[in-house]
This record gives sequence, C-alpha cells and structure tokens, in this order.
Amino acid sequence: MKMNESERKEGEAKIAGTKKMMEAVKKGVRTSITFEFKDTKNVLMRCKMSVDDNALKLAGIPWAKRKLMKAAMAIAPSTDKATHRQHGNTIIIDDEGDADTLRLSNDGKCIYGTFEKNVKHKLTRTQ
Repeated sequence: MKMNESERKEGEAKIAGTKKMMEAVKKGVRTSITFEFKDTKNVLMRCKMSVDDNALKLAGIPWAKRKLMKAAMAIAPSTDKATHRQHGNTIIIDDEGDADTLRLSNDGKCIYGTFEKNVKHKLTRTQ
C-alpha cells in the first residue's frame, strides 16, 4: 500500500526529528577510553562517559530522557578485561568473541582504530 502525500510528509518529519535527536546525543555525550596493557596477553579497558545536559536540552531532548540517559551511563560497566595479541604494528583485542583491530604508531606512542561505523579514534600513550 502506497503512502499518500500527507503520510509521507509526516514520516519525513519524524525521521528528521529522530536524526536531530541523534546528532544532539552525539554532540552531548563524551566518551573517553583507556587501555592498560597488563602483560603480553591481558588488557584492561576503561570507558568513561559523560553527558552535557545543556547540549541535549538545547536540542529539545526532554528532561526525562536526559535523566534516563544519565542513569543508563551510571550503571553501565566502566571496566572490561580482555586478551590481546600483537603482530607487528597491529594489535587485536579479543573481547568475548568480538575482536577489535587497532594499529600502533611506529614510535609506539599512539593507537589508532575505528569505533562503531566511521568513527575513528586515536589514543595517546601517557606512560
């Protein structure tokens, strides 16, 4: 069954609203990741997430949804243990069947990778 013009416009408006909310979440949520290589096999990954309430508020995200996001982040695990293996400048982290491939810089001071789809990240060595 085809949509009529008003149904199509209503659907496009909902999609546009959802896209706006997703962009606000991307701008309003900050994630920091730390890898601590314990030895030649084990790695400890730490993830800290924070929410910029004002950015989400300006985007029109209601108070209840902002509180729900904060609560979900508060109960999410912040550390995860995994194993890793290294082949030259490539580091493969095995996290319960889900493998992440990272690339080590030639000087050993940075690790590069891709988080989710098309979100590239660079982690700088601190010690």
